[in-house]
Amino acid sequence: MMKRKVVTIITPFYRGNQFLDRLLNSIEKNASICKKDGIKIQHIIVNDSPEYDICINNYNNYSFDIIILNNEKNIGIQKSRIKGISYSKGEYIIMLDQDDYLEDSAVESLLLSIKDYDVCVGNGYQVYGEVKQPIFANSKYQELVYDLNVFLKYGTVIISPGQCLVKKDAISKAWIDNPININGADDEILWILMLSEDKKFTVDKDLVYNHYNTGENTSDNYSKMALSAMEAIPSLKERSQLNDKQLKVFERRRKMKCERYKSSIIKKIWIGIKYIDLSLYIVKIKFIKWRK
Repeated sequence: MMKRKVVTIITPFYRGNQFLDRLLNSIEKNASICKKDGIKIQHIIVNDSPEYDICINNYNNYSFDIIILNNEKNIGIQKSRIKGISYSKGEYIIMLDQDDYLEDSAVESLLLSIKDYDVCVGNGYQVYGEVKQPIFANSKYQELVYDLNVFLKYGTVIISPGQCLVKKDAISKAWIDNPININGADDEILWILMLSEDKKFTVDKDLVYNHYNTGENTSDNYSKMALSAMEAIPSLKERSQLNDKQLKVFERRRKMKCERYKSSIIKKIWIGIKYIDLSLYIVKIKFIKWRK
């Protein structure tokens, strides 16, 4: 089926033993399907809560390799992901959060779709309590992952790197060498860097991934996400392929997000007028997002 034989799943772990059974069982189902095609799965768990032990029930029942790396101190999500990448044996990487999980044939589906591309973005589910809905409600919205301008002017349309298969050799060196300290926007920065470096994106329309809002997802804290992205600006100016105009757009959009957080309706209207060009663009993208 594939020339490449190893996929590494990397999971930053922080006091998350309650999620491990669901996570590991989903990887086991994928490993069983992949084994038939000669594909091996490696799972690297990076423990970013050094004072907290990882407890894996029925450890010997899993058919895939599990490697546990213990950080000496808390270093954050991006640095933990980078550490996992440095230990990985896979030609392909999936960066999966501890409180999310994969559909049974996710890895196989993503491998079939990636072909000669650098990143394959799968569809999946967002789960908020009892509400479960597709991440991409239509093909047009999913295909926005090809457009760097969307990531700069609107924000990331990729909920999590857990829905993505990435060629290890294509991961931006600028992202590896310049980690940010505020958790949240590191994957958004990764996609922006890779798109600006002309890395090739494709999509898998299958539902391959489940993203849970557990109250612990940084991706759902919009203010922190914006501050996290703002922290990356100096390294983007120094190390990225973005031009001055693109950098200015990126910075203005993140400032807009910070200003809007917990603002009154009246203030949000004023902010919308202040950033009228971005406001109109955001409306355009949201229209695509919710169109059936």
